[in-house]
Amino acid sequence: FGAVARLNATYDAGCDGQPAHCVVRGSAAPRTGVDGKAYETRFELRLPTDWSGRFLYQGGGGNDGVVAPAVGRNTGSFPDTGLQRGFAVVTTDAGHQGATAEFGLDPEARIDHAYAAHERTATIALTIVSWYYGRAPDHRYFVGCCGGGRQGMMFAQRYPSYFDGIA
Repeated sequence: FGAVARLNATYDAGCDGQPAHCVVRGSAAPRTGVDGKAYETRFELRLPTDWSGRFLYQGGGGNDGVVAPAVGRNTGSFPDTGLQRGFAVVTTDAGHQGATAEFGLDPEARIDHAYAAHERTATIALTIVSWYYGRAPDHRYFVGCCGGGRQGMMFAQRYPSYFDGIA
């Protein structure tokens, strides 16, 4: 995945009820749009010390543009976060920064928001998970609502082999 521009990893000994884990923040595919603005796909991947062998892609919401904490809860409907359940969890900003729809002025940013940044993030995250743990995940899941629900439908249609389950 040669498009990675930047990676930064830190260790979190566990706080806010989350278990000990490595936090990887990065960006990929930096470019300047036709609107003159800088774009890149930013992501956060959390890798628990006590890994269950499972991977969770946490969908975004609204217009995205923000990297939410990758803990594996975006609807509040699960009693525990994915991270607490031993999942490696990833989130992304969908290839643009800022929660407004101004990114839509750039055609490539619209494509990133629709699907390309999500495929890019999933590919990079699954590669890092395999490197970090020395093997691929046993099971891969996607969870999302609102804009994340659209992302889940997009994955099911465009990349049906990426996940074992989509909620």
